[in-house]
Amino acid sequence: MEIFLLLPTLQRYTYRTKLHKAAIQEVIFEIFWKLSLDDIGFPHDPDFGLTQGVYASKIQKDFPVRKCLIHENINIRMYPLLVYQFWKEELTWPLVQLGPGVMTVNDTEKNYVWKENFLPNIKKAVQILRNSYQVDLKIERVKLQYIDAVEFDAEKESATEFVARNMKTVLRNNYKSAGVQKSVHNAQTFQLKKDSVSQLNIQNGVYNKTGNPAIIWTTAVESTSNIDFKSLLQWLEHAHKATSDTFINMLNPEFYDGFTS
Repeated sequence: MEIFLLLPTLQRYTYRTKLHKAAIQEVIFEIFWKLSLDDIGFPHDPDFGLTQGVYASKIQKDFPVRKCLIHENINIRMYPLLVYQFWKEELTWPLVQLGPGVMTVNDTEKNYVWKENFLPNIKKAVQILRNSYQVDLKIERVKLQYIDAVEFDAEKESATEFVARNMKTVLRNNYKSAGVQKSVHNAQTFQLKKDSVSQLNIQNGVYNKTGNPAIIWTTAVESTSNIDFKSLLQWLEHAHKATSDTFINMLNPEFYDGFTS
């Protein structure tokens, strides 16, 4: 399969703090910290049992609704595993999730604005995390991920035609296929500065709110090296700019304008 990326310049666009009709389904920040190994070489977080209670009490002011994702008396040996959720209100985004060796901050299009709420929520959740542990945590991996989706009329055009027309990515098979192509799944990784990689995934699926055919694309930046808590804020700004540039740069002007009007 040949993949052609037709990249426009950024001069056509204006950066906006929030698009009027944003395609965001979910934005996720993930942080993983290094764990010790038990007697059989399995990663474990021996301080988590005490820490999760301290964390819950410290974050309660801003995220008062606490939910457990598994039965608290069940000992599941799995890593990473999110165990607790802390919601702003009952099943109302944003939320913070916590488990042995992992924490996430999640939000949706309804609330999301980078500088006004999402970045401050990350800062708050990370600071509480560090203050809740009695040991110094060492970051193992961080990731900032955006999941976007738009509906399309599958009766009028195929997923590959929609992607080519709107997302400047042409997917073409140079062989005679066995049948009519029914799905698209294109995953690419790009090396960035600051020991980070950018990940772009485009595929067709179903729009959650309506059940209609949709194109879903995930844009993420991830780093697994040279990240510590002192440099985390700088990395977050770098990752946010990289994901924003990718979103703007990959879209046809007319398609992008549909999110702003």
